[in-house]
Amino acid sequence: MQALKLSIAILTSILIPAPALAGILSTTGINQIPAPTQGNLPTADTIQVFEETTDVAFPDGGIVLNTGKIAPGTLVNSYNIYFDTENNSDSWKTASGSITFSSPIVGLIWSRRNLEASDALFGAAGVSYGGNWRGLESEDRQGLSDFFISGEGNTLDLSFNIRGTGYDELRVLTAAAPEPFTILGAGTALGFGFFFKKRLSQKQK
Repeated sequence: MQALKLSIAILTSILIPAPALAGILSTTGINQIPAPTQGNLPTADTIQVFEETTDVAFPDGGIVLNTGKIAPGTLVNSYNIYFDTENNSDSWKTASGSITFSSPIVGLIWSRRNLEASDALFGAAGVSYGGNWRGLESEDRQGLSDFFISGEGNTLDLSFNIRGTGYDELRVLTAAAPEPFTILGAGTALGFGFFFKKRLSQKQK
């Protein structure tokens, strides 16, 4: 009997996947990682996501959303979704996937300026975020990266494209408590896709 129990326990530990990050129901093609405790973001050939902060009161001024509207004082959670390979080159590299959160998406931040302005409040402690070449840019239409919201307003479908020394990055704010929110549902403009090209560093030009 003891041997049977042990065998069942071992089999269960193999078959049951590791718990997902809190606030994330599922991912496809996106690797869930712990928030880095120090240094730069880990590189990979897939899109990665980590939880940055939870239950943070949205401020009255100082934070600009690229999409969404959140009332001051509203509690939100922050997640960082990014794509950065170890050996970036002149060749385009693509990664795609989807992620479903346990609560509605209420705000998105993707421009470099807005990411930098929100790092102090929503960034994970100890993380060295990238410099001039982070985020998603919209200067032209080559090398498209796109994303859109689907499902119940809590799912993001993404396709990121990078080359050079830059990386794609998107900060997602989700509802942390059951309060009135302006939810970014599947019918928002994001459903038609926003397209971006990752700028190359001056060294690559």
